[in-house]
Amino acid sequence: MLKFLNSASLEDWESRNPTKGSNSVSASFYLDPAEIKAQCREAIDNLNEVSSKTINVEHKLDEFINNSELESKAFDALKQQIADYKTVLQSISR
Repeated sequence: MLKFLNSASLEDWESRNPTKGSNSVSASFYLDPAEIKAQCREAIDNLNEVSSKTINVEHKLDEFINNSELESKAFDALKQQIADYKTVLQSISR
């Protein structure tokens, strides 16, 4: 959620940035750049965490698909199906 300036900060901001004419934006719509940066950093961190988990899942799927001990038509079909799901997973996550 974006953080708006509180009334004390707003008064200080207005004193430093007087409005000029009717084309200026109201100070009540001023967004705190530090808050926006913090929110962007949090979003990036969350995305990196999800991406890391997705990569771990891909590695586990590869281990199963490449397991040569599992030999049968049923396992081959399952491995193909998992490979297909892995392709979808990769296209969504990138």
